[in-house]
Amino acid sequence: MINQKVISGLLAESGIEIFIVNNGQEALDILQNDVNFTLIIMDAQMPIMGGIEATNAIRKNANYNHIPIVALSGDTSESDIKKMLAAGMNGHLEKPLRIDALYDVLYIYTDDTKDYDELNVEKGLETCAGDTNFYHEILNEFVTTYSNSDTKIFEYINKREFIHADKYLLDILSITSHIGADNLNKVIKEIKKALKESNEKNYLTFAKQYSKHLHRLIQSIGKYK
Repeated sequence: MINQKVISGLLAESGIEIFIVNNGQEALDILQNDVNFTLIIMDAQMPIMGGIEATNAIRKNANYNHIPIVALSGDTSESDIKKMLAAGMNGHLEKPLRIDALYDVLYIYTDDTKDYDELNVEKGLETCAGDTNFYHEILNEFVTTYSNSDTKIFEYINKREFIHADKYLLDILSITSHIGADNLNKVIKEIKKALKESNEKNYLTFAKQYSKHLHRLIQSIGKYK
């Protein structure tokens, strides 16, 4: 309850519409009726249904599994953060909640621009020989397949499965080139370079940038379609 009041107070005059629930089951109930959410901040420890269980359920439902989920937890041990990421959470906020950390998360996941800033539509259509329907199909496939790819990448990195991470990124590198996702494509190249050089600081830094550009790209695709 305290964290709910803190977040509500911090965002009271932001213009952001906020829905507050008391447990994971209530979150799922709301999503059954309304999937138009930009971001979910999910407390990891809740009664009835906890955050990890609720996240697992959300990620299994195609109607709303694209919504980014950021964990809110007082437990910042490496093993617990890995569990959160493995469940499908995209990031993590520590308790007690810091206002700068909250705003960083909002900037990454709710930045609302009116153009398709992460999507070079002209380039994408050129790749598809001007076939708009085919371009839409590829965009839909990208969203369906890779909307939570940042979670997968962090999971590979945390497990130090760098070969798997590199192969996974290679697939995404190809499709981002085809759809005109230039910013994400550049970040993928930087991650692959850092993995090759075993530069842990760089691949973690670029992995965070990947998450930011990925979710902006998903927003840009939604606006374009």
